[in-house]
Order: sequence, then structure tokens, then C-alpha cells
Amino acid sequence: MKAIIKHSLIDRQTGNTTKINSDGNVLIIETNTGGKTRSVSKTFVDDTTAVQQLVKKEWDLLKKGAVMKADTAQPGDPLLHVYIGAGYTGCLSFVSTPHGIFVYRPGGNGKVMGLQDELVCVDQDGGTAQVLTLPGLLPWKIGYDTQSDQLLLDLDHYIFSYNFATATFNKLTH
Repeated sequence: MKAIIKHSLIDRQTGNTTKINSDGNVLIIETNTGGKTRSVSKTFVDDTTAVQQLVKKEWDLLKKGAVMKADTAQPGDPLLHVYIGAGYTGCLSFVSTPHGIFVYRPGGNGKVMGLQDELVCVDQDGGTAQVLTLPGLLPWKIGYDTQSDQLLLDLDHYIFSYNFATATFNKLTH
């Protein structure tokens, strides 16, 4: 069966768009830069190699600040893909709230130590709405309580809450 994948990415800072399509063993990359459209097509030995190259190109664009957003998607396909930074990915907690999607971003990148962990709030278009500096390390779990409008966080086995009304963290356990 022929693999067909279509992803569109936009660089919000420049407005440039890139469409990456894999149709079987053919990879098509269409870029729109400043109103000028350029299309490149490359044929690979098999479907798998074409898909691997699609993923590689998508990651290159994501790391440069582009956002992949689909209006609709099939089950298992991404609706939104944003690169929030490098670092430890053994714990990548996130939660969707009415305020946005909160995603853990580690403070160190392996080269610089001592930076504080953060929660990045991503809006529905993939933009960064706000960044919260965490009062502890490593949020293993993040939940949202609709009744109190608070985040509940397990920060390395200490429970904290974040109150949106007061914009404060409170330690709930010792």
C-alpha cells in the first residue's frame, strides 16, 4: 500500500510556508517565500526512505521555529507540532487547559547547568502564550482541575498547584 503523507508548516516570524508531501516513494517539497513558490521533487528507492526524508525535513524546519498545524487529521496523525527546545525528554509532561497547552521544558540542555525548569504554554496555533518558571524540578505529571482552575503538578514527587487567578505556585506536600 502506498504511503501518502501531507504536512504544512509555517514560520510565524517570516510568514514563509512549506508543504511536504510523500506520495509513495516520491517526496515533494513546496516552499513559499515572500510570494515566490518553489517546488522540488525527489524520487527515492522505496516508500520508507521517502517518509524518513519527510520527517527529517520537517524536524529541520521545526527546529528553526516553524509550526506544523493541520486543520483536520486522521486518527494517529498530528494536529499540531511545535519544537519547544532540546534537553531531557525522559519526562515530557503536558496538559491541555482552557488557557492553552502546558508543556514541560527542561532548564538545562546538557551544556548549561543550573537553569530552572519551565512550563511553556502553547496556544492553539502553536505560538508561545506564556512561560512559567517551575518552583521545582522534573514534572512527572501535570493535571488540570476544572473546578478550581488550577494546574496540579508532581514536581519530582512533591505536589504543587498553580493558581491561574493569582499566578502563583503553592506547595501542597512536604
